[in-house]
Amino acid sequence: MSIVDQIRTLSIKYPDKVSLYTPVSNEIIRSYEERLNVIFPKELYEIWRYSNGMGVLDYCINGVGNKRISDMFDSNYPIQKSEEHVFLDFMGTSGGQSFYVKLAKDNVVKEVVISEDYLETSKMVAPSLEVFFDQFFFRVDQLIQEMSSNDQIDYIDY
Repeated sequence: MSIVDQIRTLSIKYPDKVSLYTPVSNEIIRSYEERLNVIFPKELYEIWRYSNGMGVLDYCINGVGNKRISDMFDSNYPIQKSEEHVFLDFMGTSGGQSFYVKLAKDNVVKEVVISEDYLETSKMVAPSLEVFFDQFFFRVDQLIQEMSSNDQIDYIDY
């Protein structure tokens, strides 16, 4: 199932738990690429073309130019570059977790990592965005089903 299909399924199944936003145009996405000097992975394009950012539980997929949820430039370090890699902050929580897609200099996705200290330390959580989102949406579905009546938010254990 595609990432967009997974988002659509979750939003239909849990309309009160998933926040979606007006899609964004390719032109706006490209303007962010120019401002950050990076080419976004196709998976992020797909998400933003369906919903410009997304909120589910305490997880927030950053949008581009979306001030209602979280804009790419609202994160403290939206992009970090080393000699060999580019790290793009695409999702976070209010608890301080940030999820980065690690890109090679040729913009090939190397892996997805999680960090709570702006990449001072990080942990690989998936080899690709596709695998990350497959696992993420599966786990989110499980968490929502298991939530207690007090709606206490749990986090995915990475």
